[in-house]
Parts: sequence; structure tokens; C-alpha cells
Amino acid sequence: MNSVGLRSSFASAEEVPGEVDAQSAQSDHVSAAPSAVVMTATPAVGTTPADHAMPAAASNNSSQAPTKRPYPPPAELPTQSGPKGLRFDFNDGCRLVLPEAEHPWRVRLSDLDTGNILFQTELKAGRINSSKRYFIRFRLEVWQNDESLFVHDYSARDRDVLIQFPVGTLGDSLGWFPYAVKFQERHACRLTCAMSDKLIALLRNSYSQITFVTHDEVKPERHYATYSMGLFVGLSSGLSWLAWAAGTPVVMISGCTHATNEFETPYRVINYHACNSCWNDVRVRFDHKDFLWCPRHKDTPRQFECTRLITAEQVKAVIKTIPGFGAHAGRAFGSG
Repeated sequence: MNSVGLRSSFASAEEVPGEVDAQSAQSDHVSAAPSAVVMTATPAVGTTPADHAMPAAASNNSSQAPTKRPYPPPAELPTQSGPKGLRFDFNDGCRLVLPEAEHPWRVRLSDLDTGNILFQTELKAGRINSSKRYFIRFRLEVWQNDESLFVHDYSARDRDVLIQFPVGTLGDSLGWFPYAVKFQERHACRLTCAMSDKLIALLRNSYSQITFVTHDEVKPERHYATYSMGLFVGLSSGLSWLAWAAGTPVVMISGCTHATNEFETPYRVINYHACNSCWNDVRVRFDHKDFLWCPRHKDTPRQFECTRLITAEQVKAVIKTIPGFGAHAGRAFGSG
């Protein structure tokens, strides 16, 4: 579970026609993470950040089919009602829609566990969506005319939560499922798990407290929060192979193996400027008893440089190339 978390997307703020990116929208009174949200200047109900994953490509090639989402999308409008017509939920991150009003809205998103202010701004009307789509205990605060209008702390207790699993895999879903059970127990929510009908047949009778549905049966308008198993970032290991077999985009990080060693993936991370690919070198033999095996540079300053010289920046650059992730990833990583 180290590499894959409960998430809906890896997306961050993106500037598209008709929208204002959160960083440029902030003024001097704003003190928050610059890429915390996607903010739409007008409440365009029919659009979500994921719908604009690759706007340039779509406009340049009208015959190109849109990228299919791996999971059912959230409801177009947030599912929870607040005062004065505002709506919010935690499906695909923390989402908030604010209707046009006499006085501007002032909004703040915070992390309850760390106390950090993630984003705050003032706007007349629009849609706000956090860039962090995995589980966070958000606090949502709204003011109008200098009066506190709405404060909501994330709490899934007695609320409907959806966790979506990939279809077409056995090992990954069975490996992740116990964490969904723990989530339900810890948060006392009404949990729905969306997965393959074949897995449902295996699990349903043993977990009566959980509702099981297929992806076609998901009703997005009913859920308070949604989390999905998505992007996999891993090493040359069995978990990466399982994720690849399930059709999950895999960012494969490995310097000791050559890029031809594993399955074909366009998201391969290896530094050819360092020593690399010793695993595929026919001149050396792997010693399975040596946990510090480095056949070319053991006990020298260059030991394990195949891994050490793969930088975080290199991994981020590869993630940015993934359709549906990359269009937003620049601001998520603090660039652009």
C-alpha cells in the first residue's frame, strides 16, 4: 500500500478557457499553497477538472477520441447542500460550487490533521476543487460579508462513501480490499465498493456491512466521498506486474534492470548517465544471499548509483507525461 493510495486523481490546477487557475487568482491577502485547487470563474456545471485533462490535443485533432476515465466520474454537481445554495462534497477531492450572490464569497480549505491552510480566496461565484484527490480530513470554511456562513469538518460517519477498484485484476484488488474494510471500521461510514462482479461473488457474503456494486451500477449522486485505486508508482517487482496486468498506468522506477527487462510501459524511469542494467549483464551472476549485491561497484562510492542517481525531478517529469495526470501535474509539483 506504500505505492498506491486511496485517490481519485493525481490532477492539480490547470488553466483552461473559461477557468481561472488558483495561483493566478490569489491576491495579497491569500496565504495558501499555490496549487491547492482548480477554480472555475463561473459555475459551469457540466465540466470538471478531469474533463479538461488535455485541451490542446483535443482542439488540434477533432478526430481524436477523448481519454476514457478508468472509473465512473463523480456527479456533475457536488452532492451535499449548504446555506444559500452552495454545494460541496469530497468526490474527486474537496469540491465546492458557489452560486452568484449579492456579496462575494470567501473560502478557505484546511487540513484538520496538520492545521495547514491549503487554499483561501475570494470570488463572486464559481467552482473550487482541491488538487489533492486522496484521503484528507478537510475543513471547509465559507464567509460572506465578513460573517462566518458555513464550517464543515470532513466526517464520513453514517455517510455514503465509495471506494472504486480496478476491473480485470485479482491480486491487486484483493490486496487493497482489507484497507477498504479498515476504512469502513475506522470511519463508521456506509461503504460501497465498486469492483468486478467476479470479485463481488467472492467477497459479498463475508462482508455484510459493505455494499458491493459493479462500475456500471455506481450512483455517483449519492456519495459524500469517493476514492479510487489509480496510478501505480513502483519498482521492478510483482506488484508492478499486477498493476500493469490490471491496466493501471505504471511508473516503473528501476536502474538495476534494463528497460527491456519488464513489460512495455511509456512511463519508465532509468538514469542512463549512471551505471545501470547489471541485472541483465550476462557477465555477472546474481547472489541471492547478498542483500547488498552490487556486482560492479560494491564497497565503492559508486555503489547503488543506478538507484541513487534517479532523482525526484526525473520521476515527476515522467508522471507529467501520463494522459489525464500530466496536464495537471506541473502545478501539483510546484512548477509552471
